[in-house]
Amino acid sequence: MGRQPDAAEFAKESPRLCKELNARDPTTVLGLATNLWSGARQAKVTGVMRERLLIGATGFSPIREELAYPFEPPLQSVEEVSKRFAALRGEALRPAFDAAAVPLVFLAACLLGAHFTTWAVFDWVRVVARYLFGRYAEAVTELCVNFMFAAHAAEAAYAAHLAHSLGLDARSVLGWTLRTFLAGVGALGRLTRLANTTTLPGYEKCGVKY
Repeated sequence: MGRQPDAAEFAKESPRLCKELNARDPTTVLGLATNLWSGARQAKVTGVMRERLLIGATGFSPIREELAYPFEPPLQSVEEVSKRFAALRGEALRPAFDAAAVPLVFLAACLLGAHFTTWAVFDWVRVVARYLFGRYAEAVTELCVNFMFAAHAAEAAYAAHLAHSLGLDARSVLGWTLRTFLAGVGALGRLTRLANTTTLPGYEKCGVKY
């Protein structure tokens, strides 16, 4: 059994590794950050340890969050970092929803329920529609449903294009497409950020400034 690397080895190599990983695949870095914190908009590797990858991330606020993505199992050597990071790409870009997806899916389900069923649970939607549009309530509701289907279909097609452009496999492309058709921007927003990744600006860590 080989010698386990100590913390000093990783501390010594961490600045170089951070710079290499950030330059090689900022999309994976942002994907990992988003898995840990759905509000991440920009991210950068700030440290490499045997047990975890340290990531600095920001959202809409300039306040930076320090995140830690675990290596399971822990790294056996500094040389293993590159291979393990590459293996995390699929996990970083797996199909997922934004936090905003929950209310969006709820509202879409209520609209569809009110239009296609007579269930009492959706009466509140009908009441709101009648209050806002009077005798045109049914026509407006139908227009909204048709528009929703058309918009989500267009968004799903765009999601498929973005996922394919990221080099994802067919299963992941299908996953992003279906999630976007269901939740619209609740999934597309996350995918768009990944497809248009910009690295977090200069960040002090590991004794160097990137």
